[in-house]
Amino acid sequence: DASDSAEAERAAEVGFEGDRADQDVADFELAQELAAVEAARAVLAFLAAEPDLARLCLVESQSAGPAVAARFHDAVREAVPFLELGRAERERDRPLPDSTEESVIGALVSLAGRKVAAGEAAHLEDLLPDCVEFILSPYLGAEEGSRLAREAA
Repeated sequence: DASDSAEAERAAEVGFEGDRADQDVADFELAQELAAVEAARAVLAFLAAEPDLARLCLVESQSAGPAVAARFHDAVREAVPFLELGRAERERDRPLPDSTEESVIGALVSLAGRKVAAGEAAHLEDLLPDCVEFILSPYLGAEEGSRLAREAA
């Protein structure tokens, strides 16, 4: 019957489109993960190539007075919306605390700042695996965050 054949054809198209949509979502998720890794890599490489600027931003800004410290914290918080995109990747019942993104950024700044304060700004890129794991684990889980951190190394 022609109507059965048309319905079967439509179902096949929807199935194909559903597979395509699933692949598009997976591709988008992978692109987000790679973007996070590449952003961390770029920031660390830039600061390693500019150790005086790294010291000014990550170390000296904390003791340069309240206005400079506030401006630094405002600038750092500009990364929050980008991290919040990871909330859509989370497949857990319990929601993340509202402070997750600011906490992740604070940990990254602290980690890099300690390395710079120790005179090791040239080696900031060594922190990439730790940074990737900090960034991705709240959204993808500890196991996947760790795997991607190892791949980034």
